[in-house]
Amino acid sequence: MPRFFSKEPLAHLSIGVEWRLPESVFHHAVRVRRLRLRDTLTLFDGSGACWRALVARIDKHGATVVVNEYVANSASNTFSLTLALPVMSAERMDWALQKGTELGVHAFWPMYSAHSANADHRKHGEKRYAHWRNVLASACEQCGRNVLPELKMPAMLEEALLAEENRDVLRFLFDAGGEKGLTSLLHQTLSRAPQSVILLIGPEGGFSRSEIALARQHRWQIAHLGPRILRAETAIVAAATLTQAALGDLGRAMLTDMSDF
Repeated sequence: MPRFFSKEPLAHLSIGVEWRLPESVFHHAVRVRRLRLRDTLTLFDGSGACWRALVARIDKHGATVVVNEYVANSASNTFSLTLALPVMSAERMDWALQKGTELGVHAFWPMYSAHSANADHRKHGEKRYAHWRNVLASACEQCGRNVLPELKMPAMLEEALLAEENRDVLRFLFDAGGEKGLTSLLHQTLSRAPQSVILLIGPEGGFSRSEIALARQHRWQIAHLGPRILRAETAIVAAATLTQAALGDLGRAMLTDMSDF
């Protein structure tokens, strides 16, 4: 069933109500996806409200749907997973946001560091931020999430290194020279289910020695992702997948699947 993100809130809707689709949803649903009368679609607003509705009327200016069912959020994660990632080129950044959303990342925090894009690349920041929000919405349409991941404002790496320092949060910085693999470090934590995990991925050039020293000073765990050097977007997917498999819903899904054998 096709899913569509609405920037207009949907909490006020109820079963049986007729609702005129916003222009952006009408364009996507009718002009692009070619929905017709009596087709069913799912609408969500990114805050958790989600409804199934039936296309009741279409004219050249828009479409009206009749709401017929509330959809409970069934794709939320069990713990808060924050991904601090380097600001990358447009296509690679979009890909990383898409895949992170599909893997259940709760929040994204774009970072500038010594070896990443510098201040000269921060032009058109508001436009870029709005584009990233649209990427997250599209990814939620695809993967079934009703709540959009949080997108924090881009910041310098030092700000991330100070984040959550005084809370019981698992914080991992990834470096090829890390003392232990992420899987090993995660399995050390299985005796206590964390409420929050932060994964800090470096740019293509990695972190500088001074950045890693600062991370150690603020009690980050320095982890590696195996013997191969990964591109930043590959490391993002690998780290999120390993974390979800060890602590989150991917691990439970695998155990459920294995019980069938």
